[in-house]
Amino acid sequence: MYKRVKGSWTKHLDFMILDLVCYEVAFMVAYMVRHGFSVPYEVAIYRHMSILIIFIDICLVFFMESYKNILRRGYLQEFKATVSLATMLVLLLFFYMFLTRSSDMFSRTVLLVFWGLTIGISYVARLILKSIVRKHLESNGDWRSIIAITSNELAKETIENFKERAYRDYRITGVIVPDQDMVGRSFLGVPVVAYLDCAIEYMRSNVVDEVFINLPPEEKLPQELMDACVAMGITTHLNLLQASRTGGKKVVEKLGSYTVLTSSIQMASPRQLFFKRALDICGGIVGCIFTGVIFLFVAPVIKIQSPGPVFFKQERVGKSGRKFKLYKFRSMYVDAEERKKELMAQNEMDGFMFKMKDDPRIFPFGHFLRKSSLDEFPQFWNVLKGDMSLVGNCYIIGTTKKNPVFSSVCPIG
Repeated sequence: MYKRVKGSWTKHLDFMILDLVCYEVAFMVAYMVRHGFSVPYEVAIYRHMSILIIFIDICLVFFMESYKNILRRGYLQEFKATVSLATMLVLLLFFYMFLTRSSDMFSRTVLLVFWGLTIGISYVARLILKSIVRKHLESNGDWRSIIAITSNELAKETIENFKERAYRDYRITGVIVPDQDMVGRSFLGVPVVAYLDCAIEYMRSNVVDEVFINLPPEEKLPQELMDACVAMGITTHLNLLQASRTGGKKVVEKLGSYTVLTSSIQMASPRQLFFKRALDICGGIVGCIFTGVIFLFVAPVIKIQSPGPVFFKQERVGKSGRKFKLYKFRSMYVDAEERKKELMAQNEMDGFMFKMKDDPRIFPFGHFLRKSSLDEFPQFWNVLKGDMSLVGNCYIIGTTKKNPVFSSVCPIG
């Protein structure tokens, strides 16, 4: 599912909350400077003023887009932006006092001290948070992996464009040059990972969240590759300097400095993804509680019938090829993998899957666990961690059960 961001102010909710906290702290200190060691919330008019500060700030952020490009601002640019927002806030407070004829009830000293403290506290707090966010984005792997499908001539320009916008939630991790076999070479440190004939296979076996197509107007679009991306749930961005016949849901947006046509099987706003994740967390917590209760009853039986670990973990592939550890109650003997080699001749499935009737590797109580799907309950821990999801458009795990508790994999992010 593709996360569609509609406005710059919603992307920086953390900075907005930080500013609001700084403003309230500044307002409290300014009041103490003028009236001694007491809090302004004890006086009705100042209590109303503190609420008004929050309301005005939210309106200013919405209309002024105060946090646009905040991570790329230098010290001076950030100081100017902080002064601008704080000054507008104080001017509107004075204007409110004039309209309501309540200026005589407020101390102008409080507002002037509040203005100075707001600039200082908010500026320092922003610099600290920006430093933390930058380090997080640089060190954390929780960002969207984008493959650039471009020509040899445009590859360097494309990568430079994205590197100029380093503090974003996406990274160019590879380049596909459709008409040339340049695998092994690199552009500005980004490797060429495939050409047209092997591109689909590469995206099947590696982590790819999105692809960005930037080809010269005279070069034919790789329609088969674009259709395969949509089929695999990989979001595609097409530079709008070209025509497009992509499938899936579409929206025009900005990616770097390019105007692109984005296609995806499903799109969601930040609000929708927030409620989706909130539902997963609530469901995961409830499921983990039930898992703990079930553990008290099934763990002793598993230990008695098959000494060894109670839980079974296995590496699975989730959204965009990301791997994670899946947890279940163990239903097979600990030497099940060794026994499988001896039973391969009785395999009823083709490929990598193994299935046989009355599998001797399953101990007696394990049959009950599988039939009742109780062995699936530890997967609620995966839901709570964000490896799996209870709702949404997700990718299906290969499972032979008739009634699993859930069988979808949908990593968040």
